[in-house]
Amino acid sequence: MKPTHAQIVSGIVQLVREATADWDLDLEDLGPDSKLVADLCFSSVDFVHLVASVEMRYGRKLQFEKLLIRDGAYRTELTVGELAQFVDDEYDHESQGPRPA
Repeated sequence: MKPTHAQIVSGIVQLVREATADWDLDLEDLGPDSKLVADLCFSSVDFVHLVASVEMRYGRKLQFEKLLIRDGAYRTELTVGELAQFVDDEYDHESQGPRPA
């Protein structure tokens, strides 16, 4: 069963908190508008670990390249909310199933 958008946001926030638990960060205001690089100091390796955690939590392989590449270039910033929306959209896309040719 697909989680609600609010549940996905909450789940992503929890995963970010877990990923940064031993970092010296103030996470009081962590939420959908938090930027993974600028606010949370994520490196590319940190993001890869977060992606693996997201896939494990939701039990599915997600096509993160759709999220990370825009207009042929890698994005340099991503918010918690954008990541949550992507996961939500992937659930919707998957539930539609393959389209007839």
